[in-house]
Amino acid sequence: MKINAILTLALASGALFVAHREEVSAYSLTGIHWNSSAVSYVVNPNFPGAAAGTPTQQVAEVTAGASAWHQQAQVPFDFNYTGTSSVASVAYDGVNSVHYSPTDGNGALAICYWWSVGGVALQFDIEYYAKDGLTNFVWARNPTASQFDIRSVAVHEFGHALGLDHSAVPSASMYPSVAAGSTALRTLDADDISGARAIYGVATPSLGSVFPVSGSAVGGTTVTVTGSNLTSNATTVTVGGIPAIDVTVLNSSTMTFVTPSAMTATGPVNVVLTCNGLSSTLVNGFRFEELTLGSALVRGAVVPVAFNAPQYPGAYYQAVISLSGGGDTLMGDYLDANDMRVLPVAVDELFMWNVLSPSPTWFTNFYGALNGAGHATGFFAVPTHPAVAGIGFRLALCVYEEGAPSGIALISNGVSATAQ
Repeated sequence: MKINAILTLALASGALFVAHREEVSAYSLTGIHWNSSAVSYVVNPNFPGAAAGTPTQQVAEVTAGASAWHQQAQVPFDFNYTGTSSVASVAYDGVNSVHYSPTDGNGALAICYWWSVGGVALQFDIEYYAKDGLTNFVWARNPTASQFDIRSVAVHEFGHALGLDHSAVPSASMYPSVAAGSTALRTLDADDISGARAIYGVATPSLGSVFPVSGSAVGGTTVTVTGSNLTSNATTVTVGGIPAIDVTVLNSSTMTFVTPSAMTATGPVNVVLTCNGLSSTLVNGFRFEELTLGSALVRGAVVPVAFNAPQYPGAYYQAVISLSGGGDTLMGDYLDANDMRVLPVAVDELFMWNVLSPSPTWFTNFYGALNGAGHATGFFAVPTHPAVAGIGFRLALCVYEEGAPSGIALISNGVSATAQ
């Protein structure tokens, strides 16, 4: 059964004509291409029958087929779905459309028509058909052995819209026939990928930014990435060299991941995205924090504080706190553990507001030994007195090391919060 009658409708020298193309070895090109990185299209979800699904489900199948070329072939070109339409016939009207026609395809399951000038594509229409002679087609989202897959045919027809002709490779999505019940064409063959890249080249992924830019060293922070040419095919993300989890590509410019838990250090780390062997690096794109607050400083609340120094498992730690009326805090000049001005905690006036004074009942577990993973949890009981409201608290984590110049191996970046 033909997926695409080998018919193309093109515009040359101002005249419409029908051309017949012969199959050639491996992938073949129609000679058209788009002069942009993306084109929009609409879908009329008018397939009949329960197997085709609801209109929303039909749209999902068509759009999945269209996106296969950017996602799997990783070309710097994409088809962008912009909404539904009532278009139900082929016409050169400036709108790229996909629809079902209750007519006989004369041997074709579907046909992609396109218009072009000088090899530059102007428009395409994709039309699915109801039957071939006495054989009725049943269109389906999850086809049985007697039904045809909406998505597989979409992959093939959007391949024509991309600029690909039929391939002689039987496993290729651009092969000119498909069996009922098959969903194999949903996955592009190496031949399809080579053909698409022959027209448009390869899209190198690019990371633009991440949000949030920091999170706990214990992992579990959901991060949203913006960039370009993001694809879901063979995509991995590492954060500080450790694989991220739950990597999800939402579209070509947005993805999410969850930070890993197997960190061995804190501080800024690189975020590296790899798609099909092509990588993009966001240098120091994320920071694993040494100290994080579990909630806001609401007067009377007991706020959990996480201390994270995975590079110092089992080391002795002490949390410190300084107060501010809203301006700079006392701790600002004392963040370098190698600075000889950093005095031992026992005699440093910066640490007057630690677990020892003036009110031990404010703090729980603000000193002790980190566990084998370099983590500990303390609690800060925010005073209830009205005068506390508006006071800025800046907390930091100190980790001791006997060989360090000041006896302190690490002073974390301070975490600031204002009592409410």
